[in-house]
Amino acid sequence: MKVRKVYFNIFLIFCATYALAACSKQSDADQLLGGIFSSSGSEAGPLLLSTPSTKDFGSVATNSNSTQSFTLTNSGSVNATTQTLSVTGTGFSIFQNTCTGVTIKVGGTCTFTILFAPSTVGAKTGTTVLTYTAATGGTSYTMSISLSGTGISSSVAFSFFGFNLGVGAHTSSLTPSGVVLNWALATGGTPAYYKITQTVLGVSTATNAIAASRTTYNITGLTFNTTYTFQINAYDALGVSDGNSNTITFATPNATGSNFSGWSDLIATGTTVTNINAISAALLAASVVPSLATTNAQVKLAWELFTFTPAGPVADGYNIYRSLTSGAGFALIGTSATLTYIDTTPLVSTTYYYKIQPTILGIEYTSSVADDSEIQVFVPPANMALVHR
Repeated sequence: MKVRKVYFNIFLIFCATYALAACSKQSDADQLLGGIFSSSGSEAGPLLLSTPSTKDFGSVATNSNSTQSFTLTNSGSVNATTQTLSVTGTGFSIFQNTCTGVTIKVGGTCTFTILFAPSTVGAKTGTTVLTYTAATGGTSYTMSISLSGTGISSSVAFSFFGFNLGVGAHTSSLTPSGVVLNWALATGGTPAYYKITQTVLGVSTATNAIAASRTTYNITGLTFNTTYTFQINAYDALGVSDGNSNTITFATPNATGSNFSGWSDLIATGTTVTNINAISAALLAASVVPSLATTNAQVKLAWELFTFTPAGPVADGYNIYRSLTSGAGFALIGTSATLTYIDTTPLVSTTYYYKIQPTILGIEYTSSVADDSEIQVFVPPANMALVHR
């Protein structure tokens, strides 16, 4: 396999540099390079590499835990199929896992998380072992990751695990703009309060203190289609945390559609240069400024708020479309950040059809009842006005 040959060449350079007489075989290279990979054969195949390649969890209190996510990347020449993932060592366990029994394409990835929860003080070591083959079968490969950490005495008189786990523990309440997080009460004592830290795009913010009697917290103001990481900690009256770093990560969904509440106002005016002074007081009060073009008119559109499915997002703008035909031929003529828009380009004595669609962060969402947002407008001749309420 090309990757093994590269490692072997690096190995030979290492041997030559340090004048190691025993460096003569590929097996010596595998042993000296710390078992980066091993196999029961030598043919070309997949190569799964881990990021990080090792993990020292540092000092963790005996009544708390720490987690680390690992990403496996297939850097080999063929697709890989994973078989088993196991962990040895006191205090180490698999926390989350998407890497067992899956096919990882060349350049593809999967992730798993290891939890370190020491029950006694002192240094701990462990190993994560993954076995895999080429997607077509054949040679069996083994990848190992060294783990370490130290259990220390806790200064707090309670034990808190963190967020509840399991399928749907939090995502069942997930909307494009919020989620309800939940956890179990601490044991062995009562903390003074909890705090949740939210991280998105590398920026972390913490909530205010959450009462110790609470087991849920409603997170609002999230952005749709965005990945968030949440971490919860328990604190005693002196502000000392139990050291827990239990985290959960998920992405908020997209909104799937919007519903149009209805039009609230429509004013169409046919104007010419000679009749500017003849505009009625009602039109002036509606802030409709007549066009100076001799052949053009104006149409003022106003509409109600859109509602979204699932509930949560708020439109930050609207796209306005116009056509000469009902149900077809609509073209974008402008945008609006408010609930009104003035079309200054229609011709007098002409029938038009208008539709609007909301946007969130510049992304347009199609109305679930799109036909309801279409409205027919007849632009009257010059010196006339049509007001629709």
